[in-house]
Amino acid sequence: MTSIFRTLRSAFVISLLGVVANASNVRVLHDADFDHATSEGSWLIEFYAPWCSHCRDLESTWDALADELRGKVHVAKVDGTTERVLLGRFHVEGFPTIFHIQGAETRQFAGHRTLQKVSCVRSMWCTLNVEP
Repeated sequence: MTSIFRTLRSAFVISLLGVVANASNVRVLHDADFDHATSEGSWLIEFYAPWCSHCRDLESTWDALADELRGKVHVAKVDGTTERVLLGRFHVEGFPTIFHIQGAETRQFAGHRTLQKVSCVRSMWCTLNVEP
């Protein structure tokens, strides 16, 4: 009976962790769904690598940004170590690399990766440094 209880408790904890992991407003994009997903609206997309310390440092800012911009701008991330087609298409040479996509227009973010600087996208890029 004790082992059944432990198994059920473990399953419950794992399911809770799954709910917490899925609670993020950051969408994960892949080669297969990227074009369809980004065909409408405004998107901020981070290309990252799981082993990249700068990417890990940006993660909490990226999550906060997704929360702040929810309903206004889509915030997503692409694992550059697995989504090689997108990596080549966007000419990503380092991690993290951030792009803003809206319609046919794509801009690469070239500023400091703070919540305040990156979130300026909702105000027509305000003082954001971007490359067309």
